[in-house]
Amino acid sequence: MWEVREAIAGRADHDMVIVDAVASGHVIAQLNAAQTIRDLADVGPLRHQTDWMIEIINDPAMTSVNIVTTPEEMPVVETIELVARLRTETSVPLGAVVVNRVLPELFTHDDEIRFRELAMPAVQRIVEDRIGQGTRAVFDGARQAVAMRRSRSEHLDHLRANVDLDLLFVPHQFGALHGVRTLSVIAQALADEIGL
Repeated sequence: MWEVREAIAGRADHDMVIVDAVASGHVIAQLNAAQTIRDLADVGPLRHQTDWMIEIINDPAMTSVNIVTTPEEMPVVETIELVARLRTETSVPLGAVVVNRVLPELFTHDDEIRFRELAMPAVQRIVEDRIGQGTRAVFDGARQAVAMRRSRSEHLDHLRANVDLDLLFVPHQFGALHGVRTLSVIAQALADEIGL
């Protein structure tokens, strides 16, 4: 425990340690663990160790809870509830909410009107005669992308209205979800959001 304290105390201001916490249902207990132990230990080394841990956890210059969510109904509701619980049940500083898998706006409102026009049976037959059989699936995919974007936008609006923290957006990655290239794209998107 002392080695951890000395390592933290000796860190330069620009260094950062990121700890991936447990699921939102358990993080409150985890963040309050030092306080719980401290309440049990009146004196001695255990009390001293928990004092400095609490000091670090509650210091906004050293610690902040940054929540990662997605723009979907259940994760957004859980995020809103977690922020409220963190504020009432802990004294840990809050940072930002990182919203992962944000869909880009691929189509304009005018494009949506065209998709509806192209979905009409008579138009579909003409397009398929000229271009081929796969066109219906392409237009269906475009309409689905528009519907998903609109639904996710509503969830983002709900999040903005109920959480007064900075929101950082990471775009949805189409294709491979792992590997150095994908990680680099996500890291760059997050760096752009932060302004690095």
